[in-house]
Amino acid sequence: MSATYTWGRMASRSEATVSGTTGLDQPTAGCRRCQERQGGCCPACAARCRRRALALRERYGLGDEQIAARLDVSVEKARRLIEEAEQLRDLQQYRCDSIPLGPIRELVERRLEEDPTLSQARIAEEVGTDRAELLRAVGLQPTASRLVEGERRPGRLRSKITVEMAGRIVKALGVAPHEVPWL
Repeated sequence: MSATYTWGRMASRSEATVSGTTGLDQPTAGCRRCQERQGGCCPACAARCRRRALALRERYGLGDEQIAARLDVSVEKARRLIEEAEQLRDLQQYRCDSIPLGPIRELVERRLEEDPTLSQARIAEEVGTDRAELLRAVGLQPTASRLVEGERRPGRLRSKITVEMAGRIVKALGVAPHEVPWL
C-alpha cells in the first residue's frame, strides 16, 4: 500500500490530511456477523475499529471529527473507540507470558526425590511432551546448540518458563497451580 502524508504548514496536527490508501480510512460497515448481531458489530470488527481509530490519532495526528468521518461513525463513538484502545494498550503492560523457572524446577526436583515411583518420563507423559523437552523446559538440560551465520552457538539453560507449560507441569505433579509462587 502506498500513501502520501501531507503535513505542510498547519496551525496544529489535527489539520493534517492523509491521502492515498492507508487501509485505515475504510468505512466500518462490518462483516456478515455484524449484520446478524442485534447489538452492533462483532468482537473482531470492534477490535479492528479500535485499532484503526487509535492509529489515525497517533500515526497521522487526526482529530476526533476527522477520525469519525474516516470511520463513518459519530464523534462520540470515535472518542469511545480511542479511549477503549488506549485502555487495552495500558492493560497489555501487565500481561504475564512467562515466569521465573526456579519454583517450578525446585518442585519437580523435590517431587522426584519424594516419590521413588515417579520418573521424568512419567511426568513428561502426563504433561503431554517427551522427556528431553520436559528437562529443557525446567532448566535441567540445555537447549540444543545451533548454527548462526556459520558459528556454532552452544545451548543454554532456560531461566524462564511459559505460564502455560508451568501450569501443565504443576498439574502433572498433582499440585494446584495457585499453590505455586508466580502461577
